[in-house]
Amino acid sequence: MLWGKIEPDLENTNQTGGDGGNGMGTVFAPMGYVSHQLDEKWTVGFGAYGGFGDELEYKNDWAGRYMIQKDTLVGASLVPSVAYKLNDQWSFGLGLNAVYGEVELQLAFANERPDFTFTLGNCPGPDGRIKYSEHEWGFGGNAGVMYAPRDGSRIGFTYTSKVDLDFGDRIWGLGAVLDGCLQPWGCKHPFGASPLRGSSQNAGAF
Repeated sequence: MLWGKIEPDLENTNQTGGDGGNGMGTVFAPMGYVSHQLDEKWTVGFGAYGGFGDELEYKNDWAGRYMIQKDTLVGASLVPSVAYKLNDQWSFGLGLNAVYGEVELQLAFANERPDFTFTLGNCPGPDGRIKYSEHEWGFGGNAGVMYAPRDGSRIGFTYTSKVDLDFGDRIWGLGAVLDGCLQPWGCKHPFGASPLRGSSQNAGAF
C-alpha cells in the first residue's frame, strides 16, 4: 500500500476553481509469489506483482482541469520461472516477464459559445471532457544467478530485460466543437495523437 500527498500551489494562478484537493491518496499494490521444488536440482515458481504505476485524481472543477483531472498508469507483471541448482555454490534462474499495461488520462475541455472568446482565466461552462484509455501487453525476460561462497552467505545478481508497451490512439468526449478547436493546430477529427510508449528495464544485486 502506498500513500502520498500532492496538492498544487495556486497562489499565482489566474484560473477559476480550487486546488483540487490531494490528487494522490492511497494506492494498493498487491503481489504474490509461489514456488515448488521438483527435485534436488530443479525448482519452478510464479510471481505476480506491480512493476510500476501511478494514480492521480483531482476534482473535476479544479483550476488545473484543462491540464489534468485524472491520470492512471498500471503495470502488472506475471512471471513464470524456473531455477536450476548446479551444485552447492551455484544456482541459475530464468523467467518470462509478461507485463500488462493500462493507461487512462482525463482532462477538461472549455466549450466555446458564439459570443465568447476563450481565455485561460475566463472559461464558459459546462466543460467538455477529453478521455484517453488503452491497455497493452508486453513481453520480456528475467535472469538471475546466485553464488554461495560458504554456509550462511549468498551473493546474487538479477537482470530484467526491457519491455516495450505501445499504446494506440483512442480519444473521445470532445463533442461538436472538436474540429473547430483543433484545425488551427493542423489536426483533424478523429484526434490524431501519437501513440504513448513506455518501457522498463533494470538490474540488481543482493
